[in-house]
Amino acid sequence: MLLHKITNDNNELRDTIRKYYRAEEEQVINELLPIAQLSNNSQIKVNKKAVELAEQVRKTAQKSGNIQNLLNQYALSTDEGIVLMCLAEALLRVPDSTTADRLIRDKLLTGNWLSHIGNSDSFFVNASSWGLLLSGEVVSFNKEDNEI
Repeated sequence: MLLHKITNDNNELRDTIRKYYRAEEEQVINELLPIAQLSNNSQIKVNKKAVELAEQVRKTAQKSGNIQNLLNQYALSTDEGIVLMCLAEALLRVPDSTTADRLIRDKLLTGNWLSHIGNSDSFFVNASSWGLLLSGEVVSFNKEDNEI
């Protein structure tokens, strides 16, 4: 008996899908939207699940807060954020380490990294700011760079 019900429900569903396959969008909306309304009980369940998912996202975001804090500190609305984005994109296309070192040196020397030190409560962000400040100065250069 149960198998018969499942088969019938499945056939009805398939028939409905076939009916609306390649149908005009306006027709589908006009015919299906009224039956897509949720009961109060279902709406409560959906709202509860939405709240659970939002809480889960917030908890996950808090665990990865260091990266989010870094992204906030060096947003694309800052000159240094743009420098980092351009550097990341350019390094994907750099053919050798010498060119990469020169690119890093040139890009990092243009940023005002000192202005970001101490602007965050995050140790990770402040340490990264120090690292960026110093990296432009200590990038290893090859002999060709020293001769120029």
